[in-house]
Amino acid sequence: MRHTPHPASPFQHAWAKAPYSDDSIEGDLEGPQWLPLHVHLTDTAEIAGRLCREWLGPGPLDVIAQDVGGPTEAGEIVRLAAAVHDLGKLTPAFAAQVDDLRNHMHANGFPFNGITAAHSRELPHGLAGHVLIHRFLVEAGANDEIATAFAVIIGGHHGVPPTSAQLLQAHHRPDLFGPKEWADARHQLLDYLLTTANLRDALRVATTKKLSDAAQVLITGLVIMADWIASSADHFPLAPRFNPVKTSPHERAEAAWQKLALPRRWQPAPVENLDATELLRSRFTGLQHVTANPVQELAVEAARNMPEPGLLIVEAVMGVGKTEASLLAAEILAAKFGMSGIFYGLPTRATADAMFVRITRWLEQVPDRSGSSVKSLVLRHGTAALNPDLETIPRQWADHPPTFDDAQFSGVGIDENVDDLSSRAIQAVVHSWTSAHKRASLADFTIATVDHQLMAALAARHFVLRQLGLSRQVVVLDEVHAADTWMRTFLLRALEWLARLRVPVIALSATLAPELRRELVQAYERGRRAGLPPPAVPKVQPRPAGRLKHSKPPIHQVDDTPLPEPLVTDDYPLLTTLAAGQSGHRSATISTSTVEVRVDWLLDPVEHLLNLLKNELADGGCALVVCNTVKRAVERYQALTGTSGWTVTLAHSRFIAADRMRNDAELRADFGPPDADGPAPNPARDRRVVVATQVAEQSLDVDFDLLITDLAPIDLILQRMGRLHRHPRGDTRPTRLRTPRCLITGFDPAAGPIVDPGGKHVYGEHPLLRAACLLTEHVGGKAIRLPGDVPTLVRRAYADEPLRPDEWQQTMDDAAVRDNEARLKVSRNAASGTIQSPGATRSLLSWLPTPGAKTEIDAARQVRQDDGGFEVLLLEQAEDGLRLPHHLETGAPMRIPTDCRPDRVAAKEIARCAVRVPGWVSERHLTEVIAALNENYYPAWQKEPLLAGQWILLLGPDGTAQLGSLRFSYSPTTGLEVSDGRITER
Repeated sequence: MRHTPHPASPFQHAWAKAPYSDDSIEGDLEGPQWLPLHVHLTDTAEIAGRLCREWLGPGPLDVIAQDVGGPTEAGEIVRLAAAVHDLGKLTPAFAAQVDDLRNHMHANGFPFNGITAAHSRELPHGLAGHVLIHRFLVEAGANDEIATAFAVIIGGHHGVPPTSAQLLQAHHRPDLFGPKEWADARHQLLDYLLTTANLRDALRVATTKKLSDAAQVLITGLVIMADWIASSADHFPLAPRFNPVKTSPHERAEAAWQKLALPRRWQPAPVENLDATELLRSRFTGLQHVTANPVQELAVEAARNMPEPGLLIVEAVMGVGKTEASLLAAEILAAKFGMSGIFYGLPTRATADAMFVRITRWLEQVPDRSGSSVKSLVLRHGTAALNPDLETIPRQWADHPPTFDDAQFSGVGIDENVDDLSSRAIQAVVHSWTSAHKRASLADFTIATVDHQLMAALAARHFVLRQLGLSRQVVVLDEVHAADTWMRTFLLRALEWLARLRVPVIALSATLAPELRRELVQAYERGRRAGLPPPAVPKVQPRPAGRLKHSKPPIHQVDDTPLPEPLVTDDYPLLTTLAAGQSGHRSATISTSTVEVRVDWLLDPVEHLLNLLKNELADGGCALVVCNTVKRAVERYQALTGTSGWTVTLAHSRFIAADRMRNDAELRADFGPPDADGPAPNPARDRRVVVATQVAEQSLDVDFDLLITDLAPIDLILQRMGRLHRHPRGDTRPTRLRTPRCLITGFDPAAGPIVDPGGKHVYGEHPLLRAACLLTEHVGGKAIRLPGDVPTLVRRAYADEPLRPDEWQQTMDDAAVRDNEARLKVSRNAASGTIQSPGATRSLLSWLPTPGAKTEIDAARQVRQDDGGFEVLLLEQAEDGLRLPHHLETGAPMRIPTDCRPDRVAAKEIARCAVRVPGWVSERHLTEVIAALNENYYPAWQKEPLLAGQWILLLGPDGTAQLGSLRFSYSPTTGLEVSDGRITER
């Protein structure tokens, strides 16, 4: 039933949206238009209801339902929060911001008593809303704790919950809330909203049911999302100034919802009657005749047997099909627990780009029974916009159909296998609404660097949106062992929250240390327990008179039974599960070919490397040289170049993005898997040497005949060995290189336990010495068997057992103490930037005393340990403006003006010139370098998202730039070089 405010109701003259050209006022249209406050609130409530019914999915709704009684009540409590989220705008502090609207309200009974636009900063409307809603709920019968838990949603609907200090300050300024006329109008507005939106039952729930911190997170995220949609004048048109809005809330919301065209949430088709092999063949093109291996079978079985959302850890050798296993398990878990998508997190941009192709192809085979096969997809990392595969994904803009005919897509090889014959395969689109940076976490399917999962644990603005997005998805984390101490701190806190939000998680690794396995399991279990009902508290016997009163009960009573201890075993492959508080383990026997790697030491002077390569590559073949630092890699590259007719290639992280992507593509083409027809001689591999840093550990599926690597922690050595004889090539390898060999440099055991300073700086001393001890056991003797020896070596490397030689033990013990102190310091520093653990506080109040990161790029930087490095866009000066680095230009030079915004094509080319400046520059020369870079500031470029906020490094005609006392140069073969006269580093 339509409810219209009485003409005499003062609140109908209150405004919410005013389109002015002034950026400080909400809206960006021109002309005498407005949107009354009561209309915006009913718009937002209607959208919130649709989000709960059609977009959110049952998983996160159940988390809220656990607090309020059921899914219906959960949806209603979300609508109530959305309906009152902007009540703080009915205050003179807010309403005074626009002169003619202020005058209009004043003429209709609202006294301002000297309140002006300047006062709006003293009482932001979100903060005012928190105070007013808390007061209203207490008046309606709620206690302080219940009222605060709901009011903080209103106070935090701009991404940052209020602090106790801000609330205290607001209570001391009653003048900013207005006199009795304002209070009366607010009560009339609330009565109108409760009646119009049919929310009186929801109010009774809000005054009697305490919302947990998890429910507060999800509801706040939904209110923000609904508010953003309802605040769009494209979707909810404004009215001529001071005229009423004549269409009903339902009509306005229905039109807006159709125009927004958010994809329906994914509803996987049932696959209970398909075994692992049938699933594998129907989901992956090219595997129609492949039989699922035991790892994939166990992953499918574990997903099907999981009684509630839980954790699945898959440990298996590289190339065994962990990706396929994870996607099969993720589909089953999504169907079982009502998840609406998948988040796939990778350690690097290169691995994310490679996975993007694989997952988009997988999606084309995955059935969906939602009634529309269109689902939103995003690729998230710093250079995602430059990915050429992303350009091939159809676009769907709001108010426009997708750029394909949805009817043409149907399931491939699935209709005959599933019960629901209406299922069709997913068609991924880049949706205009969920492709924006702040909203990308709300897409259905996400392929990203792991930063974007870790950011859900970062105490930064809009953390609730990141939590909301992940609450709808099955989360898959690849190469989870790659997290260092800093990242691990965020990872474990994020896992706690994923468990609290009942999100299934799949973690993949080839070299997982037992300690990290235990940390993953116990973090997830802590989060799960935080969502359990508090244990029964035994009755307290009366105390004798005169004794002290009981102290307050703890904020959150949790199960204090010991956390699960996952099995420490050398079984491999290994699947670990955690669900309903129970940890289980299954090992697989898999018939993979064993690679036996012979290990030897190689003295560090470069002439020893030269002699080795001359001998080993005399009959052809290829070698990979892995260095721990960029500086060392460049030095070795330069020493090897032009010495014996080899073709030497350099790969590290300090090339501009365009060159790094080209380098990676060439390496994959030359050293990647052989053709499907079988191994054949490949001239591109002959007499080739690739010198690389850690990018070769994770980012590239490449295969070499010989490996030379700096000493590194044993799990990383094993990862590097995974690039040795990775693919079967029969007798196409030169005879002398048919036995896999790994030479270890950067360490001389004859000189004692002394590690290379560069490796020590990167990894710490203790894990390097432990690795050296383990490798010594194999030098000149028993080969390292891949994959069989992987779990034993990793377990021993990170255990406490003494390792030989005995005379190194004291040095190793001292190193262990120093490294442990350093790790604890790093962990404490990282923990200062995380959000609270679930259940740690009664509300989100004061969770972000300093919101920190202002952009997604800033947030991504904070979840990785800062080495002081920073990114610049490297361009060259030209007579009539700027130009791209000359080696990128294949035709006429692209002239780049600085007085206007570059077009999209030019912006992408400029963004491809991003390169990272080494951290030592910040340590010694930050002030002078930043001052010099700030001279290249172009205001017009700040309107282009790809370029906004980026520093520009300009090279002169000689290919160099002088920034203070530093000289910068760039080569497409060696990357960025920086020199201060005493040191040259790349």
